[in-house]
This record gives sequence, C-alpha cells and structure tokens, in this order.
Amino acid sequence: MNHTHNSQRCLVLAGGGFRFVYHLGFYHALCQRGWQADLLLTSCGGMLAAHLIKALPDAKAQRQFLQSQACWQWFSQLRTTPAARMLQLAPQILRRLLAMDPCTMTELQQQALVHRPPLLDLPSAANGPAVVSIACQLLPTARGFSVEQTILAPSHLSCWLAERVNAVPAPLSHYSGSRVLPKIKVLPVDCLQTMSDIAVTDPYYFEPYLLANPASHGTSAMDNSGDCSAYLGGAVDLQPIALALQLSQQVIAQRKDRFDRIASQPALRRVFGVDMNAHLAKVEQNYLQHPRVHWADVSDMRQQLPLALLTKHWRAAKLQLTAPATLGAWQQLIDAHWHYGTQRGHACPLPVL
Repeated sequence: MNHTHNSQRCLVLAGGGFRFVYHLGFYHALCQRGWQADLLLTSCGGMLAAHLIKALPDAKAQRQFLQSQACWQWFSQLRTTPAARMLQLAPQILRRLLAMDPCTMTELQQQALVHRPPLLDLPSAANGPAVVSIACQLLPTARGFSVEQTILAPSHLSCWLAERVNAVPAPLSHYSGSRVLPKIKVLPVDCLQTMSDIAVTDPYYFEPYLLANPASHGTSAMDNSGDCSAYLGGAVDLQPIALALQLSQQVIAQRKDRFDRIASQPALRRVFGVDMNAHLAKVEQNYLQHPRVHWADVSDMRQQLPLALLTKHWRAAKLQLTAPATLGAWQQLIDAHWHYGTQRGHACPLPVL
C-alpha cells in the first residue's frame, strides 16, 4: 500500500468476541472472490483475526493453529475472578442497569471478571494487508477519567494516519454526557502481540491494559506517575465507518446485532457515557446506502452460532467460562465459526473496482 495516499480496499473487522474466528472465514471468502483488502481496520476480536492473517501464511495454517491443542488449552485455562461471584456480580449489574453515574478507574480494575494469561506467541510477519486497530486510553481526571479514542498502528503508517484522522472526530464525542474526547490519537505500536493484547481488553471482562509510556521502563500498577497508561479495546468505535472512508476508497463492513440491554449495554454506557445501541443504529442508518460502503449482514451470528468458543454459565454461585470438553469438539466449533464467516463473505455485495 502507498502510505501517502488512501488505501483502495479497507475491510472493517470489528468485534466478534469469543466468535472472532468467523472473521477469518469472511476474509478468505472475499479473497477467493478476488477482493483482497490492502487495509484491515480492526477492533476487539477482529484484531485477533488480523493478527493471524499477518502471522500465518494462508488459511490452512491459520485454521491449523486455531484447531491446535495449544490453542484449545489456552482458552480452556481462562478463569473468572472473585468479582464473578453471584453475590458480587448481581448487585453490580443492577447498579449499572439503574444508575447513570460513570464508573471509576478502580471499578474497572476491581470488577474485571476474567484472569487473562499472556496470549499465545505467533510469528512476526510483514506479509498481507496493513493492520490498524482501534482502542482507547483512559485519562485520569478529578472526577474519574475521560476517554481518548486511539488508533494503534505500525510506525511507518503513523504519520499517514495522523493526517487522515485529523478530519474525523471520535464518533462518541458528539453525544451529550459522553466521556469521549473529540480528537483521535494515533499511537505507533510495532508489535502485533501488543496490539492484540490491547484490542481484546473489553471493559469489565479484563482489567485495563497497562502500556509503558515511551520514556518509561514500565510499572506493575496503574498510577498517576506517568510511567504507564491504561487502555481498553475498541468498544469505543465498533462501527468505524467514517474513519474507514477517510482512509480508503472502498469499504466493506458488517451489520451487527445489538448489545443485550441487561448487562452489556448498561456496562458500556457506564464507561463511555453513551447509549451504544442507539449509536450503532445511527451509524448503520447514516451509511447503509453510502456508495463506497458495502455491507455484509452478520446480525444473526448469535442465532447461527449459539456456542461461542467459551460459554458462560453459573456453577457454585459463580459465573464460569467453559471451553469444549474435548479437542475434537473444539475443532468442530472452529469449523462452524469459520464456515459461518465463509457464507457471509460469499453473500457480501462486492464493490466495483
């Protein structure tokens, strides 16, 4: 890609959670049809898919990695924290549902539901499309924190991106009560592993990710010393269509299901100060007929893929995460998620190049 001009083909890989594998089937279906992105604009689980696209040479290698015993064992070891006990979690969910006051940094640390081990190592590779990822930095204030939408990108893309994003304010900043600042920041990050670690840091699932500031040697705790900064993943912009149009000539994006109104939606409102379902509906309405945006419909994903890679259930009065019990069942689940993405990729209307 010529890094002084717009890309020609941007694929938005946003969200996905524990169903992120479908992004890979989707990406490869588009490639089979002759539409190969030169830019992947990612967030959350979409960054994990992009990481695999960059690190492993083809669909076969990516699928083999996902279906490996090492990958299955990594997911199987994920455990919930004491904050997932019913006596602690139920009052917090009720508070988020009823209260409009914003959360604090301490709350995001203490109420994280999942212990996260380091992600599995993947090879470093420069092949494939350019990858950038959406995240957000939490900036301490006297009343808690404000949110700065951040684009994580390789150093060689950072200047090009900085010029482009100057014309695009953070979408959530427009709403009354929003904690999101208008200006989008570009942060050079050359390590795909770090980009993935930050991308999957969903609020209330994992503690904010601590990234050492450039002049620092890092620290082990979130503080105001300036040694490190706290980040969350890309929930701050799960339909980055305005940004994608600023970066590329043609965009393929996905119409998604809405957040559940009992747990996810109130939690995100408490972090960002915005009704995320209303925002997503507004974005899709504004861009559904845009001539440079082409939409695939994945809004039925939860119905078509009722089993995620990890399922949530209550055991001994605590929310638990459980992977398939056998490697064979895990491999079948990977196949199902990949196949769903392939179907949606083949059904997606393609831009005329």
